[in-house]
Amino acid sequence: MGNDLQYLAKLIDMVESEDNDNNRKRLWSLVGMLAKKELGDITDRETKEVLSEVHELNLEQYIRVQAKHFYDDFPFPEIKDQLINDFIEMEHCRRRDDFYRFCVAAYQQIENISNYLYKIFSYWPSTVAQIEKEIPELSNPVEKKWNFSLCNQLVYQPDRNIFNLALVNAYIANEPRDLKFAYKFKIVLFFGYFRNEKINLQQWKTVYELGDKLYAARNKVHRGTVDTDRQAEKLHTIEQNKYNYYLLLSGFLADFVNKICSNYIGSK
Repeated sequence: MGNDLQYLAKLIDMVESEDNDNNRKRLWSLVGMLAKKELGDITDRETKEVLSEVHELNLEQYIRVQAKHFYDDFPFPEIKDQLINDFIEMEHCRRRDDFYRFCVAAYQQIENISNYLYKIFSYWPSTVAQIEKEIPELSNPVEKKWNFSLCNQLVYQPDRNIFNLALVNAYIANEPRDLKFAYKFKIVLFFGYFRNEKINLQQWKTVYELGDKLYAARNKVHRGTVDTDRQAEKLHTIEQNKYNYYLLLSGFLADFVNKICSNYIGSK
């Protein structure tokens, strides 16, 4: 048994140093086989512990491989390692059925990407320019259209029938020092996800509302409180359908990352 355990230890070292993903998978399978060979020499309790540990180690490698390839084409290496780590944590939480921690880890990836893009591409001046471009149409009582505009998404208009130019000017007068995620996310969606294309309002809502629900679920853990009746209703809907939202939010993350990859490859 001693020789096999020594070999097992060396094999584990090989697994940790192996760069080839397929080889790592095969090595972990061999670790499991060797561990099972030794089960006759340990108690039933120890057997379960060994099998559990080997299973976890083996699965850990698969999750790392999955995370690495998920971000294979991500064009911003400065934040790539952290995104991979958060993806791994997200998948661990999914396996443990820890839904809200899953949401935290998924949200951290969206937030990290949004903050990075907003900063390095200086999106605030572009935001002001876009709002100023939209003002003439929005302020014209005849031609005004309440379809999609970035201005309408960022500046709350109490009376949807009257365009409040003073509120808009107050908003664009100075860049907020600590722009809330919801607004920063909208700006990144406009410039980074949709890339200034003609945006269908329903398409915008579909993407934004999934991000908004992810943010709400993250806040349940992050703050431990619910701010409004609307947020409480939103969280209730999510909780009642959490197994659907594992898939919906995973799909939202995959779609967001894929769009960022395709839109920004070669941009730096």
